[in-house]
Amino acid sequence: MNSISQYVQAPLPDCISVRPIALIPTTLTPQLSGVQLTTVEEQRERQEHVLRLLARERKQAEEIARLEGELAKAYEERDTEIEKRDKVLTL
Repeated sequence: MNSISQYVQAPLPDCISVRPIALIPTTLTPQLSGVQLTTVEEQRERQEHVLRLLARERKQAEEIARLEGELAKAYEERDTEIEKRDKVLTL
């Protein structure tokens, strides 16, 4: 007989009794074949939520790309300014 104690590192106290999963009545477990677990309304709401998430992610990706471009430009301007200062100091 398999028990949960084989999966737990510490031994279980004697006051806890463990029943094998096979003894759990099947009426308590969800039946996945042939049963719709969500309503049409829930599916529509979920789809709308996913679409909103995708739109937000797309907008954030565009913002990230814009900011990375600005950062690259700022680095380039900084490097140009440093080169100008170095030329002035070496003259």
